[in-house]
Amino acid sequence: MMQNDFTKQWTELSKASMESLQKMNQTNIDNFNNMLKGQLPQMGDLNLGQAPFGSLKELQDFNSATLNNFFQGQFNALNMTFMASSMKELMEINISTMNTLIQRQVETTNVLTECTTHCVENLKDAKTPEDVVRASNENIAELQEKLRDDAEKTAAAFNQIKAAMTIWTEKTLEGAMSEVKKG
Repeated sequence: MMQNDFTKQWTELSKASMESLQKMNQTNIDNFNNMLKGQLPQMGDLNLGQAPFGSLKELQDFNSATLNNFFQGQFNALNMTFMASSMKELMEINISTMNTLIQRQVETTNVLTECTTHCVENLKDAKTPEDVVRASNENIAELQEKLRDDAEKTAAAFNQIKAAMTIWTEKTLEGAMSEVKKG
């Protein structure tokens, strides 16, 4: 029920945002056209109706079509084998990343479990309040040391992931640029 309300609110907000953007765009187009109409009489006998673009909207559509054609040509120029190979490498990096992060989570959980077990064993042996305080301090020191080591291993894993992504990005960009130059 709550998700439906949330979805409904999100949809209504999205529609309102789109309507607002459309109104702003139309206002900008109208203002630009009025500015052109105000400037053209000062430029001589030019008639806005004779101009190749009667409105900013037509100019925008023309520019969009031209850019779309350009980018479509560039995309078609890319070798699809190169793209497939690049995406396969990215998926391998993602799978390796997930495996590494899962392994790090398991190792962190093991560290916490071992420390908790050791803490309980130490507290069982405590006979006096001083023994409890001493055991607690030892347990905290041990936990801090193990968590610090675990955090360093996790940071090293993230550095390896970052290095793999950097190499992939550079390789992909270089390959894409060479493919575009070929095409």
